[in-house]
Amino acid sequence: MQRTKLIDGPLTLNAQGHMKNFLLSAGLAFLVFCGKKPEPIKNVAAVEKYVQVKDGLNVRETPDLKGKRIATLSNGTRVIILETKSEAFKVGEISGSWAKISYGKIQGWAFDGFLSSTEPAGDSSSRQCEDAKVDGRREYQKCVVEARAENERLCPIGKANCEPVAPSSACGAPEMQIEQRVKKICGDAEPVNLR
Repeated sequence: MQRTKLIDGPLTLNAQGHMKNFLLSAGLAFLVFCGKKPEPIKNVAAVEKYVQVKDGLNVRETPDLKGKRIATLSNGTRVIILETKSEAFKVGEISGSWAKISYGKIQGWAFDGFLSSTEPAGDSSSRQCEDAKVDGRREYQKCVVEARAENERLCPIGKANCEPVAPSSACGAPEMQIEQRVKKICGDAEPVNLR
């Protein structure tokens, strides 16, 4: 058995196995002293689901029933599941777990027992209208970001005799096109605010 001296003094570790035991012991000690065991999270490919609860689905900042509610999504709303926790629980008679979801600018945790892969029967036109508004806002915001970047490129800070174009002006025509597309889906009576 070959011994390797790591430090001056009596401590020596066998290069064949003691270092492995030392590292395993150190890792175990770390886990014991760090407190509670981390909860496993299942990462899933982005999956579309639909809210299927009459009173709406609460979205929370944290995966906890006492977590701050950041939104309530109406029945039939299409969401994207980003990840799910593996620990199951019940709400009433329905089993499920926490899922991190995304809807437009909203991102948070919701009970996946109230989500379904199939779009609920009923008035799909209101869901299509809401989806069109979300997509329209996203498209308008992209235009504004691109206009600001173009301004910074053409008129860097400190450049004399340079007047940047306001993003609202640069995105005026696209904004009108987006609003028309949304109104075509939602109807003319439906207010459209892309900003």
